[in-house]
Amino acid sequence: MIKSGTTTIDNDESDEDIIVINAASNNFDEITISSEEEGEITANKDDKFHNKERKETKQKDSYSNEKKHKKKKKEKDKKKKKDKKSSKSESKQIEKSKDDFIKPPEPPSNFQFESSWRESDIIADNLGIYNVIIEKVVKLFDEGNTMPFIARYRSHITQEMEPATLRKIESHLSELRTVKKKMKYVASTLSKYGWLSSELASRLRCCTTIEEIEYLFAPFKPGSKRSKAHKARDLGLEEFAIKLIESQSDDILREMNQAVVADKEGLQNVKEVRKGVQFIISDIIAKDKVCLDYIRDVCSNRRDGIRIRCSQAPERPLDEENETVISYQPNPQKDLFKNYYYFDASALNIKPHQVLAINRGEAQKELTVKMVVGNYVADRWREFCRRKYIPRKTSFEIAAMITASIDDAFSRLVSPVLIRECRSRLTKQAEKASLEVFASNLRSMLLTPPIRGKVIMGVDPGYNHGCKWAQGDVLDTGISYLHECDEDESGNIIRKRKRKRKIDFEDSEEFSSIKGAIFRNNCEIIAIGNGTASRETQELFAEQIQRGAFSPLVVQFVVVDESGSSIYSVSDLAKKELRRLEIKLRSAVSIARRLQNPVAELVKIEPQHLGIGQYQHDLRESTLKKTLDKVVEECVSFIGVDINTCSASLLQ
Repeated sequence: MIKSGTTTIDNDESDEDIIVINAASNNFDEITISSEEEGEITANKDDKFHNKERKETKQKDSYSNEKKHKKKKKEKDKKKKKDKKSSKSESKQIEKSKDDFIKPPEPPSNFQFESSWRESDIIADNLGIYNVIIEKVVKLFDEGNTMPFIARYRSHITQEMEPATLRKIESHLSELRTVKKKMKYVASTLSKYGWLSSELASRLRCCTTIEEIEYLFAPFKPGSKRSKAHKARDLGLEEFAIKLIESQSDDILREMNQAVVADKEGLQNVKEVRKGVQFIISDIIAKDKVCLDYIRDVCSNRRDGIRIRCSQAPERPLDEENETVISYQPNPQKDLFKNYYYFDASALNIKPHQVLAINRGEAQKELTVKMVVGNYVADRWREFCRRKYIPRKTSFEIAAMITASIDDAFSRLVSPVLIRECRSRLTKQAEKASLEVFASNLRSMLLTPPIRGKVIMGVDPGYNHGCKWAQGDVLDTGISYLHECDEDESGNIIRKRKRKRKIDFEDSEEFSSIKGAIFRNNCEIIAIGNGTASRETQELFAEQIQRGAFSPLVVQFVVVDESGSSIYSVSDLAKKELRRLEIKLRSAVSIARRLQNPVAELVKIEPQHLGIGQYQHDLRESTLKKTLDKVVEECVSFIGVDINTCSASLLQ
C-alpha cells in the first residue's frame, strides 16, 4: 500500500505500473508496484477533485437521459399524429358512405311547409307596437316602397312612425324571412329521406331563429356524427325508453334484461342496454320544447344565469424542434386586451363593445373565453324535469335511471345549446349595435352643411414628405416642407424643432408658394387634415393669420377628418377622376371636397375606412355597404342632390 495524499486505492489484480497524480502540485510520480503486495493504493488526488469528477459524470448521464427521453417523446408524438390522420381518414370514409347521404338535395319549388307564426306578430311582440300598424308597414315594404318614402309620404298610415323604428321593422322582417327560407330548406331535406316525422315537423314550425333550426337539423346533416341516442335507436331501444317514460312499471326492466345480445355491440350486457335507453331519454328531455322554454326563461331573468369569463391565453411553445417554451411577456404597445384578462360578467349586463372586443381577442388567440351556466339555473331545471317525468309512485330503480338521464341531458345537451344560443345572440346584438353607431355617425357626417360658393384649399400635413395642398376644384396644387424634424437611425421622428425667426419663414419659398396660391384664387378657407403634424400646421397658419400675412383676404382654417383619404388616393375611382395628379396630392383634394360637398365625397370611400364605427373592421363588408347605401339613400331623400354636379358614385 502506497500513500500519496488522503485517498487509498486497493488494487489486488494489477501488476502493471501506475501513475499517481498529485492534485496539489500537479506533479506526476511514477510508481512501480510488485504483485506480492496487497492492492491498497493511496492516489495523489484529494476528495474535492474526486467529487467534481463524480458530479460531471452524473450531469453527463442526466443530459444523455434527457436526450433519450426527448427522442422517445418525439417518436411517440409522431406515432400519435399518424394514428390521428389515419383515424380521421377512416371516419371520413365511414361518414361519406353512411346512409349514402353525401349532398343535401335542393328543396323543390312546389314544396309547401308553413311556419306556425306570422312575421307581424313576432315584430309586434319584440317592438311593443300594435299588430295592425305592423301589418300595414309590412305591406308597404312588400309593395317595394323604400324606408325614406314611407317616412315622408306614408306617415298617415304608419301614424307618424320615426325612421329609426321603420329601420328596425325592416331588419326584423328580413331576418324572419331568412328563418322561413331556412325552415323550408330543412323540412324538404328531411322529408326527402323520410326523416320528417310529425313531432319533428311541429318542432320545426315553432322555430323563430336560425339557431333553433340548426339544433334540430344537426343530427341529420351530411357528414355529422351520429349521436348516442341515434345509435341506441338503431339498436331498437327506443321502445323501452318510451315505455319507461309513459308507464314506468318494473316489467320494462325485465324486458330490457332480456334484450341482451352477446354478439352485438351495445347490447352485450344489461349495463350497455340501460345506458342506451338512458341516452334516448336524455335526447327526448333535451328536445322537449316545454323544458327548453322553461330554462331559457330562467336564464333571461337571472343575472347569474349565464356568465362569461375571460382569461389570458395560455403559453404556447415557440420552438417545436427543441421543445422549448418561452413564457408569455405581453408587449405594452400591443397589449390591447389586458382589461379582459380577469373578466367576469353576466350575459345580461355585458355591453356590445365588450362582446366585440372579446370576439376579436379570441380570434387573435389572445384570450380564452368560457361561458358557464349557473348552478341555480341547473338545479331549477333538474327539479322541473323531475316533477314532469318522475311521478310520486315510481320505483327507486326507474327514478334513478330517469334522474341520471336528466343530469346527462343537462351537462351534455342542454348546457351547450344554451351557451351557443347565448353567444350567437350576444354577437348579433353587438353587431347590430355597432351598425347603429356606424349609421348614426355616418348620418351626422353626411348631413353636415356644405360650404358652397367659396374656394377651399385642402392641406394634408406631414413631416418628412411635406404638407400636400390643393384646392377642391384642382385650381392649384403643390408640396411645401413647412416643418423641420430630427430623426433617429431608423427614420423615426424623435424631436420637432420650432422655427426661431418668423420673418424668415414668411419670406421663404415653402410658405410663399401657399401664399401665392391663396392670393391667385382668392381662397378664403383652409381645410387641414387631422392626421400627422396637424397640430403644428394649425399653429403655423394661426400665427400667420394673426400677423395679417393673407390680408386683405379674410382667411380661416378648419380641421377636417381625413380618415380614408389616403385609401381613396390609391383607388381606381380617384385614378379616373384625378388622372393628372400625383397620388400624394389626391388626398389633399379629397380633404377640400369634404367641406364643399360631404355626401358626394364620403360615398367614394369604403365604409370600414371612414373611422366612424365601433369595431367596424370585424363586421362583414357587405353588411357595412348595405348600411352605407341605406343611410345615403335616406340622406339624399331628405336633402336632395344636384344631378348636374353630383358624382356617379352618388347616383349609383
